Amino acid sequence: MAVFPDLNTELPLALELFEADRNVLDDDDCPYSMETRLLLLKLLVKGDVVAEVTPRDKWEKLEQETQALYDDLKESKDNLTTEDHAERMSYFRTATSLLDKLVGLQERAVGLKAIGTFHQVVLDIMEDVLDPGQRTEVMQRLEKVVKG
Repeated sequence: MAVFPDLNTELPLALELFEADRNVLDDDDCPYSMETRLLLLKLLVKGDVVAEVTPRDKWEKLEQETQALYDDLKESKDNLTTEDHAERMSYFRTATSLLDKLVGLQERAVGLKAIGTFHQVVLDIMEDVLDPGQRTEVMQRLEKVVKG
């Protein structure tokens, strides 16, 4: 059975779900009006929707952009002519430098994404296990540690 999030409060989640399976909007159980369904499909087809919900998504986006830059770099290699040796040497010098930077960015994005995931897991556990007073106490103690 398909899940249909409330578009007023969970639009980014809804767009993510519908991006994964657009046929869900054709489901008979779909609670959205036909006009809303068509608008959602237009948004998904255009690709104009950027649903940045958590900091972790930012690092995933950085990771994807880094991969896209790497792919562009590889593509530009194919456009070089074999006759111009100076151009080929310049390309390889530039490519080496860029690849070094891209690898550094990729490693940073992966590390930051892992930290973001860890933070979210800790906060989710605190939300599930602790009552509001205990959560406040934990947050105050963490703040003291951070401030030194």
